[in-house]
Amino acid sequence: TARVWSRIGRLAHGSVLGVLLFGRALRTPLGFTGREMQIFVPEECRIDRRALFRGQLALQSPTRGMVEIIFDEEDFANFLMYPQIAASAPLGLTFRRRVHLSEGGVRFEVQAQCSGGAKDEFSALLSWPSSSHCSSRRLAVGERRGLGPCVRVLRSSSGEAHGSADDVAALERSLADFFRELTLDLAGLALNIMAMDVLPTPTLSVDSGIGATTAEKGAAQRFLLRLSMEGEIRRVPDPLHEKI
Repeated sequence: TARVWSRIGRLAHGSVLGVLLFGRALRTPLGFTGREMQIFVPEECRIDRRALFRGQLALQSPTRGMVEIIFDEEDFANFLMYPQIAASAPLGLTFRRRVHLSEGGVRFEVQAQCSGGAKDEFSALLSWPSSSHCSSRRLAVGERRGLGPCVRVLRSSSGEAHGSADDVAALERSLADFFRELTLDLAGLALNIMAMDVLPTPTLSVDSGIGATTAEKGAAQRFLLRLSMEGEIRRVPDPLHEKI
């Protein structure tokens, strides 16, 4: 779905005042998936009309824009395993395909090399502390919500034998820096994470309706993750045919 703001005289020359694109069930050939994706260009820009005849939406010159992607747990696991993300992970660190969303953030598993040279498995919690701004509204261009990513290592599979306090502190810093500085390049979109919000989606099973206990209702609740990203937009990639 596309929505374009313009004036009749300007639109005839390819000039628009803003563009909003919305899609569901995103899936690319390399395994990048998402429940929903919105691309928003809030500034005046010029559309490449020749690209439109080729079935592409491209801009005559790059402009700043915002992208919001909604992930479920499987989607964010795919995000961490996406070849571009996995290849840019800090040296000695490998993401695992185990992700759990909760009110506190994103819990994920990672293998890291400790100071002694041995590798260990760690469980970490990623969150993005919110500022005083309402987390439900769209960010303005250039606005970063909160203080940036916060990573807390919860445990290591081998306890203190390999995962010393220094190793844990170094891993937390390395992962926080990774998510803060990450640039995602999707064939026309070069994006940095500006905010992250966990969104509750209450869904009760048949057995946890009227009369269900608080624990039963809590177990039935599911969460989604919204990544708010910003960056340079040159064109909108085609996830069905481009190798992204």
